[in-house]
Amino acid sequence: MFQNLSIGLDIATALSVIAAASAFIWNSALARKKSKLDRRKEIIKSHVYRTVEKIIRDSSDIFRETKKIEYRLRDGETTQNLNQWKDLILELTGSFRWLIPLDQVYGDGRFELIYKEYSEELDEFIRRFAKLVSPESNESWDFYDTMDTPNRITLKYITRLYQETENYLQ
Repeated sequence: MFQNLSIGLDIATALSVIAAASAFIWNSALARKKSKLDRRKEIIKSHVYRTVEKIIRDSSDIFRETKKIEYRLRDGETTQNLNQWKDLILELTGSFRWLIPLDQVYGDGRFELIYKEYSEELDEFIRRFAKLVSPESNESWDFYDTMDTPNRITLKYITRLYQETENYLQ
């Protein structure tokens, strides 16, 4: 009778050891998966923050260049050469381009879509601006409103970038 009890205890002990081992393996796999997801989230956040920091630096360069143009106009000079200002706007597009590799590795296309829409909107602004300041144009325009348009477009897409990042991370 005690022999059967001893065998039963051995079986119960073996089953509990197997259950504990499988629980340990399962928890380790979940922890590794969770840490991998956490690492991915941190990489995405870090990349987005660096991109936004670069965009903000580029936007402040545009603001400084706009002020230079404003001061030249106040001093009676002309705005014949706006190439530096335009080049700075094109650099903004390049700053958003940093999101494409992130999207290709981790994303689902949302960051690339933001880049594409942002680029198209800035390109459209540059086309309209070139027509506006061309010698053939008789259209009147508000200096401050027009020159601030790239910054407003950028702010809109930075906000969208943060929203899409939060949506993606959830």
